[in-house]
This record gives sequence, structure tokens and C-alpha cells, in this order.
Amino acid sequence: MRFAVLLLIISCSTSEVSKPVKSSDSPMPTYALPTDVAPLAYDAALSLEPQKSDFSGEIRIKIATSKAMKSMWLNARDLEITKVTLTGSNHRVSVGRIDGNNFAEILFDSTLQQGKYELQIAYKGKISDKSLSGIFSQKEEGLDYLYTQFEAIHARAAFPCFDEPHHKVPWTISIKTNEGNKAFSNNTLKKATKSNDGMMTYEFATTKPIPSYLVAFAVGPFEVVDGGTAGRNNTPLRYIVPKGKSHEARYAVAATPEILSRMEDYFDLPYPYEKLDSIAIPSFFGAMENPGLITYASSILTSDPKQENVSFYKRYSVVGAHEIAHQWFGNLVTMKSWEDLWLNESFADWIADKVAYSINPSWNPELPRNRSRRRAMSADARPSVKPIRNPVTSNDEIWGSGGAIFYAKGGSVLTMFESWIGKDKFRAGLRDYMRTHAWKNAEAKDFFTALSRQSSPQVIQAFQSFVDQPGVPEVSVALSCGTANTLKVQQKRYTPKGATSKAAKWDLPFCYRTPKGSNCQIVGDAVQTIDLGKVCPQWITANDGGTGYYRVSYEKKLGRNNLLNADLSSFEKVVLLNDMRAQIATGKMTRVESLQVIDDLARTTTNPQVLSELLSFLVSKERHVEEKYHANYERFIRKSFGGAAKRIGLLPKKGEDDAARALRSSLSYSVAIAGKDPEIIKQAKKLTQKWLKDHLSIPEDSVGLVTGIAAHYGDAKLFDHVLGLASKETNTKRRRRYLGILASFEDPELIKRGLEITLTDQFNYRELGFVSAGLGNKKTRKFTYDFVLNNYDGLLKKMSKRDESNMPRVGAYFCTTNEAAQLTKDLSAKMKKVDGGEKSLERVVEGIKLCEAQVGNLKPVSLFLSKY
Repeated sequence: MRFAVLLLIISCSTSEVSKPVKSSDSPMPTYALPTDVAPLAYDAALSLEPQKSDFSGEIRIKIATSKAMKSMWLNARDLEITKVTLTGSNHRVSVGRIDGNNFAEILFDSTLQQGKYELQIAYKGKISDKSLSGIFSQKEEGLDYLYTQFEAIHARAAFPCFDEPHHKVPWTISIKTNEGNKAFSNNTLKKATKSNDGMMTYEFATTKPIPSYLVAFAVGPFEVVDGGTAGRNNTPLRYIVPKGKSHEARYAVAATPEILSRMEDYFDLPYPYEKLDSIAIPSFFGAMENPGLITYASSILTSDPKQENVSFYKRYSVVGAHEIAHQWFGNLVTMKSWEDLWLNESFADWIADKVAYSINPSWNPELPRNRSRRRAMSADARPSVKPIRNPVTSNDEIWGSGGAIFYAKGGSVLTMFESWIGKDKFRAGLRDYMRTHAWKNAEAKDFFTALSRQSSPQVIQAFQSFVDQPGVPEVSVALSCGTANTLKVQQKRYTPKGATSKAAKWDLPFCYRTPKGSNCQIVGDAVQTIDLGKVCPQWITANDGGTGYYRVSYEKKLGRNNLLNADLSSFEKVVLLNDMRAQIATGKMTRVESLQVIDDLARTTTNPQVLSELLSFLVSKERHVEEKYHANYERFIRKSFGGAAKRIGLLPKKGEDDAARALRSSLSYSVAIAGKDPEIIKQAKKLTQKWLKDHLSIPEDSVGLVTGIAAHYGDAKLFDHVLGLASKETNTKRRRRYLGILASFEDPELIKRGLEITLTDQFNYRELGFVSAGLGNKKTRKFTYDFVLNNYDGLLKKMSKRDESNMPRVGAYFCTTNEAAQLTKDLSAKMKKVDGGEKSLERVVEGIKLCEAQVGNLKPVSLFLSKY
């Protein structure tokens, strides 16, 4: 880290720069701030002009000190502090050591006694046009806008502050900006005044207690759509969009009131804040739950009404429900520290599907539930995976093992416990937790205690076993019939080939079903025997309803019998297939056995959920097929899935169900790309030419599918045409669509052209996917990797400087020890200089080695394919 010493000697009323003096002897923090100072309230005034790259601000922080001190620490990043004053004492104040990434030291000329004071700081900061954190700028249709994203530790780039979630206090914000711009923040506008210099100052009402990561504001020539009021307190709803986009908020205006009302009903608590604004950001990663000012990627919040489709409706409904749920989970009740981030994300993810799909019963909730479960278990099988409740000792550990654990695993575990405890008792526990800790901070034990009060003390230990340790339980079941009819259940940590994981044991809610009915019990021992009564069941499913967060390893005979004869729902079949897939990774099932199952089922089933699972099962094996058998592999895909792909087609059909709609993209794309189906390719090319002439000529649901296939097989003429359209486009959403098409080309020469574009200023790097496309293509992987290494510094200039820790992902598609060694050699020294870089490199190398361990059994697979 680079340190600078900046000293400003300040009296109570005036300040001046003076010669540096010696800093205090207190150690500089490495992660968390010392606990001897706490904020009581903030009052921040910022001067923000969207077209500029810097800003200025003044912040007053009321503080309480718990002991006498000669210095104190604040969080600050890339800020130049120009003046510091302390009121409530006659001490002179100065700025000592500054870590440009995280910390600034405030010095007192003599010992400051325990008490309450007000710290006043004037400062300057940077506005980024590369990142999506801190204060950042974007253009839309040639106009400039400013937005914020402060989770997890980016408020310190906007204010000197105590940037930790347990510091939950009121904030007062005012913003000065150019006339013609509007400004928005967490609370309602109190006053807007125009000064003699033509600038506007917007003063906002003081917020309820919130942590720094939930502060938010936006500045620009926005339009505001009035959404009326909703909920128990008639909360005002507004939708804030870039100029000229008011008509695109139609669906959000229609859908949000019901989402809000259903959340209030679930919690039996009214929406906690004075207003609910939703704001569209042209290019954003997703959404953020800032109280009173939720931010969304424009593609989630807005759509041209002529291009609205079911996928858009589902996306807004689910994401909107997630962010609105956060107003209770995370905002009203906030985690004490980042290690309990799951108390925010797991719960919001879990209840979002519950609410969104209850409002729209024709949508199939099992599709996203399966994707989420599969994603979680895949990540959770890695040796380096972190637990849901993740101990945090450095900034790069805050997000642990990422969304697959906080969101997907956490949500799946909540589903399992809700199913076991019962929906009514589970909801009562959540309501207890909310009421007990409203406007405060909480931690995992607070939730467990509330849940146990409404159900059973047994819940605490069982829940902790899933939250406090990593890994997926693997439950082996063996049926024994004769004098006694029993089910032998053994549990251990699921470990694929190539991985070495620490042993674990869970208090596992084990729910099974036979023709006689369902039963649940806690399996806490490594081996447990369950008496099945007088009759030996014809079949048994060891994960009733598929709600359990565990893998099941059946005896081979029992597993096949279940798949063919058991009375399973489509979702239970999908879970069973996913468990079979997991057994291949452990070596308990061969690839040939799995291919035979796929071959049999794909030809006989018409259920879209089962077909989708079979397809993902199969396409994932593509990299493990010998080159000389690729043509056989393509014929196998066409024969197994071509019929279903053509039945569903490339375009939506009237009256089709949600599962068919969801399957279309994966099925048709895979048959066209992995199966090289000439009929589908020809149709996709024809539809793409039609769409290029008229964007309303085909339904929006199918645009990405057909253009992706056409581009994959496209030539330079198509590339040049789409590049020309992208170059002229000022609408972010349309431009990103064109750039997405450009990143779908397979031709190595066109991928090379795309890579060269990344080094120019033709487009903002945030919108480009050429590097990912090149790495995902076996023909250009090595070239793309070399391109990144040879242009490393040039590419970094195009990115946010904090994105460098993700550079090891250039090796994510590698699958040999030699490639892992090369990646380590090329990036090890660089990653040592980057926060989180070494851990990022370790995770990628781990994935490469696991891939190599899974490549076995090539010959039997090739022999199987040889008959096609």
C-alpha cells in the first residue's frame, strides 16, 4: 500500500495547511475500525456535476468517544481532505496517516477526553466512468448522469465516515448541482433552492437509522413517473428514469404495489420508510436495496412496452421482490457485521421467489429453484468454499464464496427448514425476529433464537450445522427388506474427484417418501437406520419434494428403480438426475451409464423441466469428448434433443406454458451450437436478418436466441453490419444488445477483431464481452489468453482499478495441470500486489485441477458415441 502524510492544522473556526508533524503511535487498522469512536449522526453536503470527473463535499459527523485518545480513525478512499474541525472542544485537529484505499487518521494536539463532539471535514473526491461503485457516471442518449453503489465498502469513496454496518445512524444529505439536473436520495426532498450562480441545491429530510452502505443518491436530467401509493401507510411510489424513458416504466408501475403489499402481509409490518423510489441505471450489474431509493439496471426496471415479454415480467418481479424484501431483511434489521451478510441476501432471495410466483401462478417456480440449487451445490463442492456465515477479517473476504453461497445456498437451506418446521411456524419466527430487532442490528444467533421460540430448540443446532460449516451433505441410502424392512442412511461431506475436503457432519432434516406416505426426522449420526414397518416399499425417494439441501446416493438398483417406477414429481425427477450427475463426479457412476440414461429419457419424456436437466447434464460433457468423436457427439445431441427443439421452435407459441418458454433458449441454442442442426441454424439466420431491419419483427423473448445462433455461424459481413449499428447507437440497452451479438461470433478472425476493439475508446469497456467470448472458444482460447497478458496494462486502464483481482479468470476455461502452472507463473507476482488477488488466483487454479480430475473415462464415452 502507498501511504501519504497530509497535515492540516485547524483551530475551532479556521484552518490552514501547516508543516507535517509526527503521527500518533496507534497502529493503522487492517480491516475493521477501532471500537472507541462511534458516529451518532451525519450531515453531508456534496457538490456534484455529472459531466465532471471530480466532486467536493463537506460532512459533519456527531461522534461519541468511549475513552480518552490522541487520535482516531475514519474510513476514506481516494479522498483529498482539505479541512478538518472539531467542535465541542478547544483542541486543534490535523490529518495524520492516510491509506489511499481505506483509512484516514485524525490527530488531536493533546488528549481528547471521553465525550460527544462534532467532526467537520471538507474534502474532494473522484467520480468514476469505469467502475460501478462509489460515485460513478454514465451517459444515456448523450446526457450525463451520476449514481452511487456503496455496498459493501464504497461509501468511503464518497465521504470520510465509519463505513461498517453496525454503525446505523441517521443521515442528512444535501446536493448542489447544475440547473437542469434533478437530485434524489434516500428520503423525501425538503427544499430545492436556486443560487445566484445558477446552481440548484436539493436538501433532503433526515433518514431513519441506516448504515453507510445503504446511503444513496443520483443526479441528472431524469424524468419522474408517479406510481401512486401502496401499502398500509400509503407509501408514495415513483420511478426515476433517464430523459425520454418515462413510458418504459409501465410494468414496474403496475407490478410494484402488489409486491409491496404482499411483503407487508408476510412480515405483518408496514413498509418502514417514507417513500419508495426506483431508479434505472443504463449499465449496471443488477440492483441495490437502498432504503427509499432502490437502484436497478435499466434492463430490469424498464422496457419499451412494444417489446415487453414474459422474461422481462419475471425478471422485474423477482428482482423487485428481492430488493423490496431487503427493506425488512437488511434495512429495518441490519446485520452487525459482514459475516452475517446471509441474513440479508439468503432471506431476500428466498422470499422473492415466494412472493413473485404467488402473484403470477402461471409461472413455474421450480425452474429457478432448480437452477439456484444446482448452482449452490456446484460451488459448495469446492474444497476452498466458505460457509454461509462467513468469518471476515479482510475486505476481500466480505463476499466469501460469492452469490452461489450467500444467495443460492442460503435460499435453498431456508426452503429446507421452512418445509421441515412448517410454513406457519417459520413465518412466526421471522416476524418475531423482525419485531425484536427493528431499527437495530442483529446476528445469526438472534434469528435462530426467534425461530426456536416459535418451533423447537432443536432448530438452533440443526440450522447452525448448515450455516456455520461449508459443504454439501451426501446421504447414502440402502434399502433392506426381509425380517425387518429398514432404510440405512449414512451421511458425509460430498467430495468430487480431485478434491480433498474437511470432514463434516450435519443435523440434517431428512424427509423421505414411500407409497405409504412421507416422513421426516433429524439425521445427526454418521450412520442411522430407519424402520420402515411391516411392508417393504416398492420405491423410495430420499428427498421428499426435493426441498432437502443434500445429495442422495442411492444403491444403483434403487436409483434406477426410482427414476422408472417411483411416483415422482417433475421437480423430484430433476433433483434425482442432478444427484446422478453428482455421482459421476465422485466416480460412483460412469459417464457411459449417465449417457444411457439421457439417451433413454430424452427420447421418451416431453416434460420441459426434465429435458432441461438432461440437456445441461449432456452439454457440460462437451469438453470431455475426443476430437475425432465430435461429429458423433453432434449427431447424438440432434437425435436426442432435435425433435424437442423443433417442437418448441425458435419463436413463442400461443398458449405455451412457462416451462416451455424457459426451455426454448437452452434447448434450441444447444441443438444449434453443440449439435450443429442445419435447419435451426438456417431459420435463426433468416430471423436475424429480419430483426436487423425491424426490431419489432420478432418477439423480444427470442431475439437473444436467434441472433446468438446467427452470430455464432456469422461472417465478416454480418459482423461489420452489427458493429456499425453499435457504433452509432446512443441508447445503452440497444448498444449492449449489439455488442452482445458481436461477442457471440465463433470465427477466430472476428474474435481477434473484437479483442482489438477493447484497446480502443470506441466503447466503454464495461459493455464489452470480447475477452470472455475469446476465452470460451476453444479455437481462440490460447490467443485470447496471450492477448490479455500482452496487453495487461492497457486493459487495466479501461477497467476500474479494483477489477484487477478478477484477472485470473482468464484461466477459468483451462483444464490441465500445465495450464494451471502457466497461469500461476504469469499472474502470481501481479496478484500479490492486489487486494484479494492471490485468493482469486487460488480459486481459479483449484477449478482447473478439479476439471482435470473429471476428464477420466474418455474412452468409454467415445465408444458409446461411436454408434451414432
